[in-house]
Amino acid sequence: MNIPERRKAQQFPIRLPVTVKYTRTGHYEFTGVSRDMSASGIFLHTDSNIEEGAQVEVILTLPSKTSEQITVQVRGTVVRVERSSLPGIAIEFEKLVILPEL
Repeated sequence: MNIPERRKAQQFPIRLPVTVKYTRTGHYEFTGVSRDMSASGIFLHTDSNIEEGAQVEVILTLPSKTSEQITVQVRGTVVRVERSSLPGIAIEFEKLVILPEL
């Protein structure tokens, strides 16, 4: 049986530390490690108890071919929560900004 691919964009495996910020009844921040990323979203491993539908801000630093790193800030929505032996969340991107170097 052939299952059709539902993804909007091709995924690329990428392992990077990620910081996630969100506001619910206060300001929260947690970290995780990305598993894969595409133009439309990211999956990251984390043991946070964030819920599906939460609006988040993701900060990640991408490697570059130069000695400089590229810091990216993304706003998105948690679209899937996996509570397995390797827990994690899938975030669909809504807005992406490349931050200037400090």
